[in-house]
Amino acid sequence: VSGRLGQGATAALVVFAFVPDIAQAQADPDPATLAGAINVTLAYVETGDPALDEVSRAGLQGLSDQIRLRSSVEPSPPQGVQFETDELAIYPLIYWPVTEAATAPSDTAYARLNAYLRAGGLILFDTRDSDISGFGSGATAEGARLRSLARPLDIPPMGLLKLSNIQHI
Repeated sequence: VSGRLGQGATAALVVFAFVPDIAQAQADPDPATLAGAINVTLAYVETGDPALDEVSRAGLQGLSDQIRLRSSVEPSPPQGVQFETDELAIYPLIYWPVTEAATAPSDTAYARLNAYLRAGGLILFDTRDSDISGFGSGATAEGARLRSLARPLDIPPMGLLKLSNIQHI
């Protein structure tokens, strides 16, 4: 019996010898990814426009502060993300400010975004033009850009809810 146990243990050691160095990969995680995975962290798409990125960060920081005040959740500071390189699955919400000049993600990034959405992730698109276009009309350049950017996403059809129809209890 001990001979068989010894052979099994040797076989297990041989199998583990061929596994890639996963321990090393996990030993040096990106600090932002680690913080996002440990705590609730809201994310925003980095646009390359420092002023717009700061408005996005500040808005999500305000939302995080309200979450902290009104619940027992203590969110980490908001993180800027790049669809091409950052792990999206750790963020429950990604805020995407859409401008007329917004560049479309690559096919690889769209695949990552679709995987994020299928896993239950939420993207909040903001064209920041509701004061001129009306809710959901898409009559502005930003609204048209949003339609173009969202076309490759696997988003199920959904009805629009007019904010004026929401009744407060």
